[in-house]
Amino acid sequence: MTLRKKSLAIAFTIVSVIVTSPTLEAAAQGYGHAGPALDGHRSNVDPSAVREFKAAQAQMMRNMMVPFTGDPDVDFRTHMIPHHQGAIDMARVAKRHAKNPLTRQVGEAIDVSQQREIYEFRGWLARSEAMAPNRVGADPSAVREYKAVHARMMRKMKMPFTGDPDVDFRMHMISHHQAAIDMAKVALRHAKDAWTRQNAEAVIVEQQYEIHQFRSWLARRGVKAPPGGDPLYLLTARSFPPRNHDEDPGLGTQAELAGQTWAPGSGVPNQLY
Repeated sequence: MTLRKKSLAIAFTIVSVIVTSPTLEAAAQGYGHAGPALDGHRSNVDPSAVREFKAAQAQMMRNMMVPFTGDPDVDFRTHMIPHHQGAIDMARVAKRHAKNPLTRQVGEAIDVSQQREIYEFRGWLARSEAMAPNRVGADPSAVREYKAVHARMMRKMKMPFTGDPDVDFRMHMISHHQAAIDMAKVALRHAKDAWTRQNAEAVIVEQQYEIHQFRSWLARRGVKAPPGGDPLYLLTARSFPPRNHDEDPGLGTQAELAGQTWAPGSGVPNQLY
């Protein structure tokens, strides 16, 4: 199966899962309100985990306050790097404190995949720096939209902690992932580089999939999760176009895409939920 066909198949699978899942609930008032604990772990309040989650979030917010260049391709990556590092740091807190073994496995998978994406972002930026004189001018509208996404994420991630590291990890990662989706959509609207647009599509699809899994896990335990992952983004026949442009040799070829950890459907395996 070709990469494009595989990506489309994964996207339609995600649609089927989300549409047919009986556990997915629309978030109502009082995020984090819990019903009966189905696995008994909600009684495990861990104040130290809360402190570490808060510290990881605060560090991420500080690191994301880097200036915008006005280049939507560059700004997408320079702000996604600290955003991804925040996911890594929260995943490591979860690995240290989670009582549910599946949470620790999810944390490990996110830790690994997000490190790889950061590596890819840094590589693109390093290669792109040599091409800076040929890049397009500043895009003030993209900067405004990126800043709006950041502000919205900061508000949403101020939700209270329950003290249960398994629940808190997922609750806050939903808002975290939604911000990645929102930033990727800004990139899709404004990026000039086809590699950026392809990267953004992959981020959207994967993060929507993980949000759905987080929400389903919480719903099975009677926890009202914050909203996220909607409206569903669908890959189309125009997704993942060839990117071997004469003016951009070697950047973002189909060969580079093959097997990358951020491609749709990669990341955290479904069976971990």
